[in-house]
Amino acid sequence: MSKKDELRQKGRFDLRDQWTNFTTEDGLADNDVWSILEDRTGNLWFGTFNNGVSKYDGKKWFHYPKKRDGLPDNRVFSIIEDKSGNLWFGTWGGGVSKYDLDSSKFSAFPRMNTL
Repeated sequence: MSKKDELRQKGRFDLRDQWTNFTTEDGLADNDVWSILEDRTGNLWFGTFNNGVSKYDGKKWFHYPKKRDGLPDNRVFSIIEDKSGNLWFGTWGGGVSKYDLDSSKFSAFPRMNTL
């Protein structure tokens, strides 16, 4: 199956090559999105300015706010996936957080005072 066919099945792409827009009405945690990543399994991750992280698996939305799920801050400005499939989230004032796809858990690496 082509990548185009996979995206079409997940509801993010249509035959006219048009964009799909997501908002809080669809399930996104915040309309102010600063970072987006599609992971190797096809999930879309959104780092928001004030409401943590949203994940969209093509059917359902999941919300990962500060503290409850391990994010050190709700302002998420960057997302990257490493070679092992872990996701790393850079936050505005709380440091970095790693999300392990296998365990579905966050590990926080808070900002430390340095020179």
